[in-house]
Amino acid sequence: MRLMRACLPCLVVVCLLSSAAPAAGLLDSPWPAFRHDSAHTGASALLGPPDGSVLWEYPLGGVSS
Repeated sequence: MRLMRACLPCLVVVCLLSSAAPAAGLLDSPWPAFRHDSAHTGASALLGPPDGSVLWEYPLGGVSS
C-alpha cells in the first residue's frame, strides 16, 4: 500500500505528459520533414536561382577533389 501511494504521483505526471503530446503530422513549413514530405520525395514547390549560380559556400576542411 505504501508503494502504491508513492507511485501514484508519478503515474499522474506520466498520464498528463502523454496526453499533452502533439498530434503526429507534417509541420506547417516549406520543408516540413526529412526529404520534404511523408513520401520522402525531396521535391519542393520553391524555385532556386534561375541561372544556376551558387549563392553561398562554406569550406568544410575535408579532402578536396
